[in-house]
Amino acid sequence: MKKFIILKIKMVVSVVAVLMVLISAVSYMTGNLMDARKEVKQEITDFSRGAYDILLRPEHARSEVEIELGLVEENYLGIGSGGISVAQWAEIKNHPQVEIAAPVAAIGSFHARERTFMFQEVEEDKSRYYEVNYMTSDGHSTYINQEKTFMYHLLDERPETEGVSLYPSNIDMFNSYFVDFPSFDFPLSYHPVVAVDAEEESKLTNTDLEPLHEKTIGDMYSYNNGELVIPIMSLQDVSPPNTIELTTDYLKTYSVAERDEWEASLLEPGYQLALLMNDKASYDQDVISKLAKLRMYQENKLELEPPIGMSPFEQHALYINEQQQLSNDHGEGLVASSHAQHPHRSGYKVEPIRYEIDDQDQLFVRQTGVDAFYAAPQYRDISQVDYYQIDEFGQPIDATRAFEFSETGKFSIEENMESLASAPLGIYGSELPYLKHDKDIRLHPSAIPGSFVTTPAHGMIAIEHAEKIKGEAPIDAIRVRVADIAGYDEAGQGVIKDLAQLWEKSGFTVDIVAGSSLKELTVDVEGLGAVVQQWTTLGAADTIVASWNTLQIVVTALLVLVGSLFLLYLFMELIRVRKKDEVLLAELGWATTAIKKIAVKEWSLLLGLPIVFITILFVIVGMLNQQLLYIMTLLLSILGVGVLFFLAIVLSTRIKDVKPPKKVGSIRFQNVLYYRKTIVAAVIQVFLLTILSSFLPIFLFAEIGRATETRLGIHVHGQIEATLIATVVLLYILGVFTVWQSLNRLWNIRFSELQLFHYLGWSKQTISRYLFNEIFLWVAPPILLGFVISLIMSHYFAGLTVNGVLAGMFAGSLIFVFVTIISKTIVTNKLKGRKSNVTTS
Repeated sequence: MKKFIILKIKMVVSVVAVLMVLISAVSYMTGNLMDARKEVKQEITDFSRGAYDILLRPEHARSEVEIELGLVEENYLGIGSGGISVAQWAEIKNHPQVEIAAPVAAIGSFHARERTFMFQEVEEDKSRYYEVNYMTSDGHSTYINQEKTFMYHLLDERPETEGVSLYPSNIDMFNSYFVDFPSFDFPLSYHPVVAVDAEEESKLTNTDLEPLHEKTIGDMYSYNNGELVIPIMSLQDVSPPNTIELTTDYLKTYSVAERDEWEASLLEPGYQLALLMNDKASYDQDVISKLAKLRMYQENKLELEPPIGMSPFEQHALYINEQQQLSNDHGEGLVASSHAQHPHRSGYKVEPIRYEIDDQDQLFVRQTGVDAFYAAPQYRDISQVDYYQIDEFGQPIDATRAFEFSETGKFSIEENMESLASAPLGIYGSELPYLKHDKDIRLHPSAIPGSFVTTPAHGMIAIEHAEKIKGEAPIDAIRVRVADIAGYDEAGQGVIKDLAQLWEKSGFTVDIVAGSSLKELTVDVEGLGAVVQQWTTLGAADTIVASWNTLQIVVTALLVLVGSLFLLYLFMELIRVRKKDEVLLAELGWATTAIKKIAVKEWSLLLGLPIVFITILFVIVGMLNQQLLYIMTLLLSILGVGVLFFLAIVLSTRIKDVKPPKKVGSIRFQNVLYYRKTIVAAVIQVFLLTILSSFLPIFLFAEIGRATETRLGIHVHGQIEATLIATVVLLYILGVFTVWQSLNRLWNIRFSELQLFHYLGWSKQTISRYLFNEIFLWVAPPILLGFVISLIMSHYFAGLTVNGVLAGMFAGSLIFVFVTIISKTIVTNKLKGRKSNVTTS
């Protein structure tokens, strides 16, 4: 009797402990998931709204990439042909629900003002050779000018002449060269200019753009005292992407006789320049080839970088200072510089990159050509635009169309690279792309306008000048921020969508930028390889919410399912165990009502203790965290346990004796049929564990990957990652724990059968083989079924891949091995324990 009481107490303690773990774990983690969902919505509300909410462009402005992939290239608004008039912009700006309406008009790319750099020779009494090479880089490769640029500077050593002879590589070199101070042209560079509204752009970017209205004369070469000047602000802290390599070398000295012979070989003095202009091939053969013999090849190379902040719209010469650097601070007497009037009469229209999409929705870009000066690859179409014409005297033919830029200030906009939302402003700097195989190789714009990397605007003018340069509808885009919206919540989304629909009906191409975020995308670029660059994903916030909702539903459903099925099995098993006690009490003459009273007391004890303890715990946790979710989920769990309690009382007196099945098939198959009600719990748990192992990892990787494609998604996932990991870990622990419990109970019931085999002299290997063959009969079907269902679910939720199928097969095999090992371990330990007890007795 004492032994029976001890067993009953152990059973009660065991059941109470299991119930406490199950109810508290499922309730707590379900509450955490619900709490995480609220946090996701709050994060989206707080952080998914960028600088503006709606982007308006002319009709049919979307590219193929935007239409098919829902992606927008970062910094893409600095290029365009216009299509929106100033009057249309004014109408949008005056809408009562508009806080900011900032237009942007791409004007074009312009050469920097013509300039030279010079230096003062230390040894002025020697003949010298100068060679200048211009280089530019895109971060991946360095490109050098294709035509050599050099000058032979020969001093005439005859006392009666004391002259200087110059032999340049081309006529431009001769025109820009000063004899007293060797000077050379600064390499050409291209600088995009955009037009904005100073007031609206200032509100959008929090930048002072008032200098756009301050008309000043920037330099002494301004046409007609600044009559045509357009104020322009230049981008600060950006220098032209050029490098200059200056090579100097001594030339051999020669006698007067040698000089006479030398000049005779050049036919007549001065003839070389005519020959250079009319027949450069003969000039190179007859003149330069002979001069090359004078070089001593004692070269001194100097690499020069343009000074930081050198404005392309200011006229100034550069000087090589004592530190061997290019500087704007000229030495005494070094003031000479070449110049040109009407430097901005011509510009260049740069087309956007033509991205192509392959069958796998991957982007690739082909080269459009090669730059003639640097032999650098071009990825954009470029065309020259003549904005106005000049006559033979250098005067504008139509002064109403003529203009020139004059700098009145600088702007410096550094986008917040940690911004979670993406509202591409289109004219400012963005994160540089990098090579996929080496993240340290960052690509940047080169000196050519056809560079793969979009160059941010180097110059900014007021929108009122755009019509003069670009025509009646110069605006390429309007960036709208909606008024009186606190965040990107449901109410704010409704207002934004209503405005977007209104403008779409008016003929604009409308994109809702609120809720967008940046993502990294790999582009296959011809000549560069795989390049990773930032793109804006439209509707990123909606994707994150949808992905998280799907993930929460699936994980919560699996969590509740695993816990509930095991709980149900536990109750049914307890009912079956109590059957013998109830039958015994009935045979002793106990009334049915008395048996039910005992059942109520026992079930109240089994269920009441864990519920009381867990309720106290959850109330304390809920009060400390000021969260009602945990208490609500606990109440739902209590309701579910209450239903089970009712069923237990009803079913405890209605269970009929189980008749043994007819003998069909092998002894192992008969065993499976006989213990089917006990085995079914393990079968269900193995089935669920197979789905957890085969489907859940694929689903999680797919959904998390989809949600974290963007910067906003990475941030939101980071806020709830701990909760998600804890829930998934608990889910697997519950899955493994329930399988172990089911197997433990199964082999407890069948222990006498296995012990008999042991007493009859069966070896461990024989018993193991017997177990393996029988386990295979009832474990293989649920694993196979779970694997097939996992494939179907994976195909529906995440897409099926070969790796996913292989992973599922591996998981199924692992589960079978796990069940076999656990079963063998339980049986072996029980046999050892029983043998130890017998020996001790």
